[in-house]
Amino acid sequence: MGDDNFFRHKHLFIFLKQWDVDCDGVLSSEDFDLLAQRFAIYQRHGKFEKDVVDRWRAIVGGWWTNFTGAADANLDKSITFEEWIAFFKNLAATTKSHTELPEFLKMYLKISFTYIDFNKDGLFDIRDYRMLLASTNGDLRRADDAFNSMLGEADKKKQALSGERYYELMYDFWTSSNPNSPGRYICGIYDYLPKDKLENYHRLLLNTK
Repeated sequence: MGDDNFFRHKHLFIFLKQWDVDCDGVLSSEDFDLLAQRFAIYQRHGKFEKDVVDRWRAIVGGWWTNFTGAADANLDKSITFEEWIAFFKNLAATTKSHTELPEFLKMYLKISFTYIDFNKDGLFDIRDYRMLLASTNGDLRRADDAFNSMLGEADKKKQALSGERYYELMYDFWTSSNPNSPGRYICGIYDYLPKDKLENYHRLLLNTK
């Protein structure tokens, strides 16, 4: 599998699993509304509270406005998979670190770190990673090896990732086309899935040939 294909497949899964909430193969304002509800319910420990949902809708609605402004090439108020890939390829070409990301992506990273820090100790450790894999039907048998591959020298001392290190790995995941990039497993373990299965799954979602 070439570097470009590996890059493509990684983003296919983060696209489908984390942003495309209604799983229809494209990103829309409806997906971001569902994301807002998800964050609000998480914040309120499973309760749907309209005022909290409305606050999140205002925040996440701003993300959608910024995202479409940067990625919606044909101005149809939706983001296709190809536009999604083009957006992150452009980020790779125009930025050097997570500190240069658009503000809405910086905010998303902060919120997502809070979301996956299941025990709320300010660190992302192997227990958190196993829970993340379990929540996405990931391969728990490879959890330790995948997690350890992401640890730098400073991380190994505490056997955990700080928020800053998580941002670095997510940036690497979003922008690197290297199949051995440090952030390749930060959102899960998908490299065991064959290329043809991934491509066929995507075609089915889009009802294309």
